[in-house]
Amino acid sequence: MPRPGVFSVNLGYRLLNGYVPACFPKTPRGNLLLVYCLLISALTALTNWFLLPLPRVLASSNWSSQRIGWIMGMFLGIWTISQLLSGVLARQYGNRTLALAGSALGICSGCCYFVFPSFPYMILPARILHGAGSAFVYSGVLYLLLDGVLLADRAKTIGFYGLPGVAMSIVGPAIAETIERYWGVVAILSLVAPVFCVLLVGIWKLRDSTKHQDVSVASSVGQWQSTGTKIHIILMLMISVGACSSVWQTFLAPLVTHLGPGALSNFAIGHGLGAIMSRLSLGARIDKGKARLAAVLGLVFFGGGLTLLPKAHFGWQFTIIGLVSGITYGLAFIAVISLAFEKMLPQETTVGTALLLASIGLGGFLGPPIWGAVVDKFGYNVCFILAGCALTVASLAFVVVEFAKRTTHNVAR
Repeated sequence: MPRPGVFSVNLGYRLLNGYVPACFPKTPRGNLLLVYCLLISALTALTNWFLLPLPRVLASSNWSSQRIGWIMGMFLGIWTISQLLSGVLARQYGNRTLALAGSALGICSGCCYFVFPSFPYMILPARILHGAGSAFVYSGVLYLLLDGVLLADRAKTIGFYGLPGVAMSIVGPAIAETIERYWGVVAILSLVAPVFCVLLVGIWKLRDSTKHQDVSVASSVGQWQSTGTKIHIILMLMISVGACSSVWQTFLAPLVTHLGPGALSNFAIGHGLGAIMSRLSLGARIDKGKARLAAVLGLVFFGGGLTLLPKAHFGWQFTIIGLVSGITYGLAFIAVISLAFEKMLPQETTVGTALLLASIGLGGFLGPPIWGAVVDKFGYNVCFILAGCALTVASLAFVVVEFAKRTTHNVAR
């Protein structure tokens, strides 16, 4: 009989997009695991989306754009390192233990955020603890879910698990802007610790299904190198996507300050809706064959959307640009992960998943300070245009290289 993880994932697919055959039974245990995993994914992402107006707060305190970029990027820098470590820690101590440790770190970060208005430099430990805590919670629960899923279904599972987080990008910024308008920024920052407390309670009720293993640092590094060599081109693309998409997450808030509240949340709503629509409606059609390269090529439209953001002046314009960006990002995400899993051995998928998620985080860490330096020197318009062009070039180069490889392989056969 399939394990509870299989019940939960397949039931979720069946309910949302008819992916799973009717032969999979519906069980209370499977439903409970599915609900917990989706709620944990959503709440973990919400702690970050709540803080999207933070760059505007820092800018109003006369922080330079490059300095803001470092502070915002610090979250994803620590998130990247934690993702790389998560695979090793999960195998040695268990998925549930990893997620519980992340919840504890998240609570500590919430306390640092709370005192930040009075002690500005507490923002640094807050971002560090928040990045590590979010990565451990997200990864620990994801690995627990992947334990009961067939290898062929893991790309879809990762995309499905990320959907609640994408949904939070729709409501998180809007809630944050509303709270800031009526109660100030302290009210937003004070929400992080309670959310992680809820996560701690929810994760405590989960049951780990993996056996703990003794994993040496040397063997872990060897696995990273072996798996990374197979998917190095994919990792480079993911780094580029993370770096270029970080421009709107970091600098859209100060860019649209003159337009008043709502512009930021309009783009976030469009982006989130687009990502959800694409993953639910077309996710099962672009995880194999030539359709994957077409999905990656769609990132050109995401890049074009970034270049248009400084020219937008109305809420509907931000929503449309966000919708197109979200659709292309959602499709490319599933396609790229599917390509990566195709190149891995079954026993490499845990390490490979950590590398893929970490590569996005690495891009998100490197991008903000670079774009901040561009903003300080040339302004927001040039910054967004450069980010859009860089994403377009990266996606085109990836498709050309992959297409050339496949052509060469077919000729050799």
